[in-house]
Amino acid sequence: VVDKELDLEQHIRELGHDLSARPEVRLTANTCSGSLYKLCQNSDNKWRKRFFVFDRENQLLAYFASKSHFKRNRKPNGGVAFAEIRDVFVDHTRIKAHEERPRFVFSVATLSRTYVLSTFAAEVMRIWVDAVCTGALAESRFE
Repeated sequence: VVDKELDLEQHIRELGHDLSARPEVRLTANTCSGSLYKLCQNSDNKWRKRFFVFDRENQLLAYFASKSHFKRNRKPNGGVAFAEIRDVFVDHTRIKAHEERPRFVFSVATLSRTYVLSTFAAEVMRIWVDAVCTGALAESRFE
């Protein structure tokens, strides 16, 4: 059972993240949202920008084609229930820090598939990894 008393935003700040320096990630007591790139493995193996919403109340990590689709209450393009999440990890094999615009990659492994996500800021990646680990994985599945 996810800890209902946990304030996700406060917890992420207590972990040492400076959220004021990362306006591209929005945190509240129960949500984390922002744009990430998702590796589309089924079609063309390209990175596609998507708007992600991590929602502790509905226990869902969902993504939308864009932020405007989310704001218009459109149906998510996809997502996963917290109960399906088995692991969240930084994918060091895919990180290319030496490139002109480095991509920082992390994965969310579920029972049925692995979502490969990225951002161009290491701190944004760390915030998302901490948010998903803290918010969805309160049952200590990863310890």
